[in-house]
Amino acid sequence: MKDKTSRAEALRKKGLAEMVNGELERRASERMPYELQWRLNINFEKGKQYCDIAPYSGQIYDCAKQYYWQEQEVFNHIAPIIEARLSRLGQIRPLMSVRPASSDEEDRQNALLCRSILHSAYHRLNMPGLIKEATQWSELCGSAFYKVIWDPEAESGGVKCGDIAVEVCSPFEIFPDSCSSRSVGECRSIIHSKLVPVSVIEQLYGVRVQPTGGRVLNSMISSQGEDCATVSEYYQMPDVEFKNGRLLIVAGDELVYEGELPYKNGEGGKRELPFVRQVAMPDATGFFGISVIERCIPVQRAYNAVKNRKHEYLNRAAFGVVAVEEGAVDTQSLEQEGLCPGRILVYRAGSNPPQMMPVGQLPNEFAREEIQLLQEFEMVSGVSEMMRRSFSGAATSGVALSLLNDQDNTRLAVTSESIRDAAKEMAKMWIRLYRQYATQPRLMQIAGDNGSLATLYFKGSQLSSDDVIHETENEMSQNVSQRRQMLFDLMARGMFTNNSGMERDEKSRIFAALGLGDWESCDSMASLQTKAAQRENEGLAPAQIGVADDHDIHLAEHGRYMMTEEFGRLKAEGSKRAEEITKHYMMHLEARDNEGA
Repeated sequence: MKDKTSRAEALRKKGLAEMVNGELERRASERMPYELQWRLNINFEKGKQYCDIAPYSGQIYDCAKQYYWQEQEVFNHIAPIIEARLSRLGQIRPLMSVRPASSDEEDRQNALLCRSILHSAYHRLNMPGLIKEATQWSELCGSAFYKVIWDPEAESGGVKCGDIAVEVCSPFEIFPDSCSSRSVGECRSIIHSKLVPVSVIEQLYGVRVQPTGGRVLNSMISSQGEDCATVSEYYQMPDVEFKNGRLLIVAGDELVYEGELPYKNGEGGKRELPFVRQVAMPDATGFFGISVIERCIPVQRAYNAVKNRKHEYLNRAAFGVVAVEEGAVDTQSLEQEGLCPGRILVYRAGSNPPQMMPVGQLPNEFAREEIQLLQEFEMVSGVSEMMRRSFSGAATSGVALSLLNDQDNTRLAVTSESIRDAAKEMAKMWIRLYRQYATQPRLMQIAGDNGSLATLYFKGSQLSSDDVIHETENEMSQNVSQRRQMLFDLMARGMFTNNSGMERDEKSRIFAALGLGDWESCDSMASLQTKAAQRENEGLAPAQIGVADDHDIHLAEHGRYMMTEEFGRLKAEGSKRAEEITKHYMMHLEARDNEGA
């Protein structure tokens, strides 16, 4: 009976593995036209531009010369276009903040806690580097994906407590259930498939699988992966049959993991797919985005053809085409040496000597066509000469240069907003994963004032809000110099001052907005006073007045806490803590009055 049950279980797992692999083959076949276009895009960006798609064989083939003397040089304008776009998009640094769930002081403090956690995760995960990598993929292929997961093996302070992890996935690794789905949210399942060495598979899952090879999915060249096997992760959304969704992992032909969808990363604690999409330009009819390279390929081919035909004409003009009467000269010698200067040419008596054929003038259409193609590059890519060269000779006034810069930023607005939207969606997932897995109190180091390190002590239950908003404006809308000048103008008009001068909090905010942080430690004492008062409110510090306390700051923080619902509840319950805070507030008030007397 036991053997029969074991055989049935083995057959069931084999059937699941076959289902995943069969679904992978079906989705790969459906996605093939997109993949061929991505590989063609990569070829053109790298300068391998005499190739095309063979749709029936599913391959990229090289275009051969029609004649041996034909020029097939590449004059690559696609690479500098992509480099200019990446350089401008690299200015985006999407930091996130969190809005409080309510106006209550506790929710406000929890929102500040969430913000600090997001900033810490942003720097710990090296998100600028990951965003740069994803943007490179989206510019080449039109799409890139972030995989947001919980790594249970992550350590903090030498203790294995788990932490969030983000992996950048190229579009070659992602297989949606339908290529017509318009977003990750519309997909009912997604397969993440890639080649992994069999030794790593054995280390992760304790199973030794046979190397199966397969196409290297993130390369423009199809090759076999030696000593590797395909690992396919099948993520399925919750449905009637699987209330919590399903995750199946197949290595080679073996099922190595089966379980429910692990992450409660959706709104309201729902389980959703752990992928975030970023696109260069969205496609309203499909899942994958569109790369600007697709638009540039026809223009690039035409430009290469024009330049090569011009060079062929110059070759004819420089070396010439010789007309020879049959039998007049030794044609083999003439072919090898040509009509070099100073050569003694012997030809048959009574025949005509060899002569150069007239080449004629190069038609003006070639020059006009070259200029028009250069202009068309700018039109279809949205990358102007100013963006590529940092200056346009045709525009010399500051106003004209500013208008050209605004036009470049406008053309990049769709791509830049996709990057920011992806970062915002990831930030929401981070908070929800901490809420799910940080069930025990944990410590986290964050960057404090003036580059110092501060320590956070929190539990997942404290992260009550995941209403994530962008903390910084889109860097494409205004550069750093423009934002600084705007602040200086507002300061000159007195927008940040009152009758008694500028508030200390406003100074700190202005320095931060100018990108100077707490410049020269300005007002760092005020920040320390605020944090000390907050610790007293939470009962984490003695309720006695310190000799270095700033009474105004402490009275403001204690008074704000005394207006919260939490303090009202403590007071209604007759809590000793509420009585101590009230007494502490009166002591500060009396001390301030005595100092002013």
